[in-house]
Amino acid sequence: MAEGYLDQMGKLGIGTATGVVAPDAEEAFLWKKLPRELQNRVLCCLPLQNLFQMRCVCKAWRNIVLHRDFATMYDAMHISDPSSPATVYINSSSPDRVEWSAYDYTQNKWQKRTTLPSRSHSRLTRENISYSVHPVGGLLVFRFWRLGVNHWVVWNPLTNKWKTLPPCKTRTSKTTVVFEHAFVADERFKRYKILMAHNPYSKDWRSFEQSTRNMVTEVYDSATGVWTQSESSLQSAVHPGFEYYYREEKYYPPDPPGVLSNGVIYFVSSSLRRDDSLESVLYCFDIKSERWHEEFRHGLPSWSITAIHGMTYDACKSVFEWDCRLMTAMVHPLDEEGGGRWELLVYERDLGTRTWVETGIKVPDSMVTTDSEFFTPEVEIVAEGNHLVLGEFRSRYGRFTCAVYRKAQNCWTCSPSGQFDVQDRKGNNLVLFKPRLDWRP
Repeated sequence: MAEGYLDQMGKLGIGTATGVVAPDAEEAFLWKKLPRELQNRVLCCLPLQNLFQMRCVCKAWRNIVLHRDFATMYDAMHISDPSSPATVYINSSSPDRVEWSAYDYTQNKWQKRTTLPSRSHSRLTRENISYSVHPVGGLLVFRFWRLGVNHWVVWNPLTNKWKTLPPCKTRTSKTTVVFEHAFVADERFKRYKILMAHNPYSKDWRSFEQSTRNMVTEVYDSATGVWTQSESSLQSAVHPGFEYYYREEKYYPPDPPGVLSNGVIYFVSSSLRRDDSLESVLYCFDIKSERWHEEFRHGLPSWSITAIHGMTYDACKSVFEWDCRLMTAMVHPLDEEGGGRWELLVYERDLGTRTWVETGIKVPDSMVTTDSEFFTPEVEIVAEGNHLVLGEFRSRYGRFTCAVYRKAQNCWTCSPSGQFDVQDRKGNNLVLFKPRLDWRP
């Protein structure tokens, strides 16, 4: 049915499957004779890529795309469309520009969508960006850190509208873990919240290992436009492999990404024991009660935390959701000393026994490279429906690569165009995202 509409629109000169073209006078007259609602229904059959093209043709087309009636109808017709893996990054050209690209499963390639408006570029330079991005509804939320203060920018890449949110009330230390996640609080009223848990800034705090402070929890509500501090707090977390990153890579490791599953936001990090050893912890935040609880070791296999080459090795670095199931991936050493022989296994969380159960999904040995031997936070995973996408930013090469697992076919493929030059980045940049017209920043 959609193809028929597109063919008819091509005859009218309104659009084609590959782009939008200008109609001549007679064809434009025929199009204008159609009722506005019918025009909107025809345009709603266009794929997302055509909306980006339409928006750039002229002001008249842009006004149609951004009109509230069309936006509401388009979002309603495409509500069941799956999300796409998306990467947000600062490009390698000058001047610095924050760009968004989406992965097309059918064509097996990345497609650049759009760029954050230039007026905000000065606030998102590579020097002060933290840098993290969170999808929420049809929006992308950025956090950037400057002199202890966390600033936020919200952007709708489809409408190219953006705004700056008020900063958090409490200053943040740069050398400690930050837990952050954005989530939809009310789908009907397009209301969202942002969770931010962090350690308060202190000039005397020079070593994160010596900290015994509790983290401050703040929640932003888009309905009120203010940050409120939660009464629930938790003990400071530390970065697994912090010393390795800071010594070898000369920068602070990215913060662990959070994931919302069944009303709880999960983070994986580590806690420092009295003997200075690290213990893996699953941090859980209930979005209704706004309270934390912690699960130490959280049912990890016995081999998941070992000492290799004089460093503590934690196999569980992050969690992700796959169709309402909490998942993780762990790198399993095939010999005691590492030796470069590893296998990457996918696990599912059993909520009843609170243990991780192996799913049988294994990343091919050829994709577990020496650069990934510690399964660093550079490796990111998103999954939905039939697809699991594993992405990795390799800072020493300045490029982003990805591999796709198709569950029904039980096979892995590497994207032939999944490598593109980007600047150094300091946080997560692989997310599942579906743009929506009717979400306002």
